[in-house]
Amino acid sequence: MSQETPPPPGSGPPEIPTANFAPPDVPPYPPGPLGYGDYNLSPRLRTSGMAVTSFILGLIWCIPILTGIAAIIFGIFGIRATRSPAVKGRMLAVTGLILGIMSTFGWGLMAFETYTAFWPQHVLVDHFFADLSSGDVAGAQKLCGPTVTTAQLDALATQLKSWGTVTSNGWSANSSSTKGGTLDVMRTFTAGGPQIFHFILSHNGARNWQIDSFTSSSMFVTTTHPTIMPTTLP
Repeated sequence: MSQETPPPPGSGPPEIPTANFAPPDVPPYPPGPLGYGDYNLSPRLRTSGMAVTSFILGLIWCIPILTGIAAIIFGIFGIRATRSPAVKGRMLAVTGLILGIMSTFGWGLMAFETYTAFWPQHVLVDHFFADLSSGDVAGAQKLCGPTVTTAQLDALATQLKSWGTVTSNGWSANSSSTKGGTLDVMRTFTAGGPQIFHFILSHNGARNWQIDSFTSSSMFVTTTHPTIMPTTLP
C-alpha cells in the first residue's frame, strides 16, 4: 500500500480576509404623519380659560364685592388647572387671585367706613321719628341736644300725626365726620305726601350721636320739577 504524504505548507485553500466592512449608507426613512409611531412629540399647550377669567374679573372694580369674589374663585380653579403640563396661564390666575383679594378687601373697607360714618345717624333719626309718631316727646328729647326745644318736638309730633302713616322713606347723607354731619330724610305719608327733613347732627362722647337741629319741608311733585314748600315749626 502506498502512503499519502501531506500537502506542503501554504498549499491549502486561500484565506478569507477578516477586515470589518462598514455597512453601506442607507438613507433614513421619511417621517410618517403625526400620531403614527412618533411618541416623543410635546403636547400642544393651551391657556386656562379660568385663569383668563380671573385676571379680567380682577381688573374690574365697578361692581362691588361680586367681581372680587368671582376673581378669587376662578383664580383658585385656574391655578389648579395649570398644574397640568398641557395648560398654561398660571401667572394670569395668580394675578387675578391677588387682584380679587385686593378688590374684595377694598370694597369691604369702604362699606365698613360708610357703615360706621352714616348708619348710626340713620338709626338715631329712625328712633327719633318712632318716638314722635307714638307721642313720646320725652323719648325724642333724649335723642336731641340742648338746642332743640320741647315746643319744636311737640309741633313736629302734631304735624306727623296729621300727615298719617309712612308709606316709603329714604335718606342721603350730605356730609359726615367723626364729630358731626348732616342728614336729609324724605318720607312719604298717606295724607301729607312726600316730606323732606334736614337734620344737623353732632357726636357726643357720652351719648354718641345727637340731633342739634332739624327743619321740615313739603315737596309737591309736578310734571316739570319738584317744588319744596317750607313747613312752619316753632
